[in-house]
Amino acid sequence: MQVLMNNLFTSNFNMKKFLRTIFIFVIFSCFISALFGFIIVIKYKITAKDIPALHFSESYSFNEKMMFLLNKNKNINTLAIGSSMTLYNLNSEVVKKELKSDSFLNTASWGMSIKDDYYFLKALHKYFKIKQLLLSANIGDYSHDVDEKKIKYDYVENFLIDKKSFSLENFSIKYYLDNFEFARKVRSCKGCDESLQFDQSGGVTHKKKGFLINNERWKSNGLSGEINEIQYNYLDSIENFSKKNKIKLIIFESPFREGIYTKLSTANKKKFQIHLQKVRDICKKNNSLYVDANNRLWPDSLYVDAKHFNEDGAKLYTKYCFDIIKK
Repeated sequence: MQVLMNNLFTSNFNMKKFLRTIFIFVIFSCFISALFGFIIVIKYKITAKDIPALHFSESYSFNEKMMFLLNKNKNINTLAIGSSMTLYNLNSEVVKKELKSDSFLNTASWGMSIKDDYYFLKALHKYFKIKQLLLSANIGDYSHDVDEKKIKYDYVENFLIDKKSFSLENFSIKYYLDNFEFARKVRSCKGCDESLQFDQSGGVTHKKKGFLINNERWKSNGLSGEINEIQYNYLDSIENFSKKNKIKLIIFESPFREGIYTKLSTANKKKFQIHLQKVRDICKKNNSLYVDANNRLWPDSLYVDAKHFNEDGAKLYTKYCFDIIKK
């Protein structure tokens, strides 16, 4: 009996020692984490406004747009989807004037492929009561690698419906450390091509005055990459989804600046025309409204690079597209 009591006493003592060790380790870990966080805050002069958007994907622009969409009225019935061709080139002020309504949201973000647009549309449709859909695109949107942004659209859909559904599964310390300074930059920069200063509808305006032209982006037509043929299938899917759900779909083909378009090589002209014909054929098959803004030349003075408009250009482009639709 005495031996048993001694064993129990020893076991109890060891357990207390183990729990004490665990407690000390937890306290020490919390202290180190807090100290590390404090150092980061001091070093980078971080404020609450500098905290990066939640980590939904590998696209920071998409993550910022998801945060923008939080608590937006689900009765908004006109949405624009797409890449930077929609984000920067559709002017929110003109869109709302043409719609005669403020019920408009630009949900676009950098580098969205047509496949991305399709799956994001399906997620958005679960939350917003979409009656009209705008898509401004360029041949570059058909060249993206599939799934490069690693967006989990079922998760995005759940988050739109239930804002409390964000999971620690998506938490990444590296992501937040890497993006503190970048978040501050895109939310406040003036005259830069990475601006994510959303207007009330989610669009972004590039002011002509003071914009810092990037010489490489100014000269690049983006036609060196291979077209991913599957993207045309997803354009067809967007059109079929819109028809099935009684959504009025309007597709705009965003143009290159004049200095790029008029100097395309013979091979690139052929490649571009084949692309345009494919889009026209898909739209015709589905009776979708389609405007090819390459039917006229757009002066270089309206652009900040090869294919993104400044504020003046975005207003003219948006008005032009709606005028064509009215005819």
